[in-house]
Amino acid sequence: MKKTSNTLYIITILITLILTSTGCKKDKIEPTMSAKIDGVAWSSSSITGELEKKAWLDSKEMTINGDFTDNKLIELTIEENTSVGDAITLGTYQMGGIFSGTTLRFAKFFPSGATINYSSPFEGSITVTQCDSNAKTISGTFNAKINDFPDIISITDGTFTNISYTVK
Repeated sequence: MKKTSNTLYIITILITLILTSTGCKKDKIEPTMSAKIDGVAWSSSSITGELEKKAWLDSKEMTINGDFTDNKLIELTIEENTSVGDAITLGTYQMGGIFSGTTLRFAKFFPSGATINYSSPFEGSITVTQCDSNAKTISGTFNAKINDFPDIISITDGTFTNISYTVK
């Protein structure tokens, strides 16, 4: 009887170990960047991020590049008035002011090799919802309106998720 009870005890421990060791695996969230440009869906095939600390100006600048897909590129820049830390403070950063370091650059590339750059939105914002200084990842949302005289380019429903960045 004692042998049966020891066997059941060992089997119970083994089953518990197997179940707990396989259930703790975290899924890796893939980096993504997407938006609608004049109502048409756009997503980047390659995304990079860089945080540049400028101690002499007591500021830092986060740049997120969504490499071009469909011959279009979106680059986000967020400027913060401190050089302390390896992350950007969570919150909403407005574009469009004369002294605003927060911008969105939108570029169109043509088969002829010509490029049109739009880098001064008159309206828009970038909201940072997550920035992990240990994992060096950032996530958030963005939108902007850019003059393309006489038209306006509207960039809406922009998101960037789990973008890895380096610190420079």
